[in-house]
Amino acid sequence: MASSESRLLARQARVQAVVAEMLAMELAEGGDDSHENINDIEGGMVAFGDAMAREFAAQKLARRIPQSVPPPPCPRCGHASEDRGLHRRPLITRRGKVTITEAKCYCPQCRQLFFPTDGRFGD
Repeated sequence: MASSESRLLARQARVQAVVAEMLAMELAEGGDDSHENINDIEGGMVAFGDAMAREFAAQKLARRIPQSVPPPPCPRCGHASEDRGLHRRPLITRRGKVTITEAKCYCPQCRQLFFPTDGRFGD
């Protein structure tokens, strides 16, 4: 099992590689950054960091949301619910909106839609 320090170093190396690849692609596409000042560079840093954080959250959350399980009982009355397909909705994070896809269920007893993932991401 790798130590937390070695995992951190490996993550930093992957981030460096991704950034180098993105900058090379921008230059290859005709991007000219010779006129940028430190404020422009810092703005790019923030935008890149926010985009990276949102994508990180989206992928981590997608691994936690079951997509193909039987509909759970209604959390309100306990009656059997019906599958109503998948629903996309945004979660608001400190880094902006992250869209998740989750199961949508319907309780014929309560005549209410509910999302089994409600409450899973709090606390």
